[in-house]
Amino acid sequence: MLSRRLAGLAGTRYYRNFGSGTFGRVYKGKITRPGNYKGAKIVAVKRIELGAVTNQETWEKKIDRLRQLPTLVHDNIVPCHLVRITKNIGKTTVEIMMELCESDLACCLKKATHSSTGHETYRYDDVERYCKEITAGVDLLHQRNIIHGDLKPANILTKDLPNGRKRLLIGDLEDLVHMQESVTCSGDITQLHGTFSYMSPEMLKKFSMIRTESPGRKTDVWCLGCIMLEIAERCLGSKTDKKLLQKNGEQITVDDSVSMSRYTILIIDGYVPFVSADIPRKLAACIQLCLKPAPNQRVTAGMLLDKLSLADIIP
Repeated sequence: MLSRRLAGLAGTRYYRNFGSGTFGRVYKGKITRPGNYKGAKIVAVKRIELGAVTNQETWEKKIDRLRQLPTLVHDNIVPCHLVRITKNIGKTTVEIMMELCESDLACCLKKATHSSTGHETYRYDDVERYCKEITAGVDLLHQRNIIHGDLKPANILTKDLPNGRKRLLIGDLEDLVHMQESVTCSGDITQLHGTFSYMSPEMLKKFSMIRTESPGRKTDVWCLGCIMLEIAERCLGSKTDKKLLQKNGEQITVDDSVSMSRYTILIIDGYVPFVSADIPRKLAACIQLCLKPAPNQRVTAGMLLDKLSLADIIP
């Protein structure tokens, strides 16, 4: 925990350790003097250590990506107010001030149920709106030549609206400086805890050291398909205790007893998540367009957004 007396970014004091991400720690910050923070009094501040500068060209590319963050202005992307980069001998420290979101889609889906006896209920139009919001955020990133690389419910934050609903915002963009490297490196599949079930075949091939094309925009589209499927299953009541994969009409049941390596082998072999008939037909069709084994067979985020916007997915 940081001291209340420790000054943070200009006009900010960090006063509570809020959590940790993949590559840094997150703190709550209190605005201590006026600034361009869109009226916010409390913000989230993430501190990342990039380590020593060993390659100037690579370091400059990382810095350029980080400096883009405040320019990514969209209703479905977590607003970034300020980025401070401090280069010292042996390390580079990055502090990123952004809008504070205290919950995420993963937490919402754990509570979600279509039954009136559950914790929270969702309507068909909620499901449609959530799918559109996430896709719209990804579409903007892709228009700006940014690949997220780690889309999952825990990285999609929620914002409470005055009407009692929630808006979804894509977060963890500050980790892009690392994701750009990790998509081509490690062969250690065990480091994918909590993430591997959203990863595309080409990402899993990279981690398994199997020759394949580099992950790109279509990698994010696969993740979108997995997330939309989970939203539909949780919110529309079709979620079961078992997860099914299918290939050419053959179905295989996978559950917690199936190892990551077994799941990885199945996905690399061409199996894809099963889309239940309980999901509205047009939404199911959109999800299936994302979950194609070959990247060149998947839709783009822009095409997906058009289909979600044009299709009446409500039965």
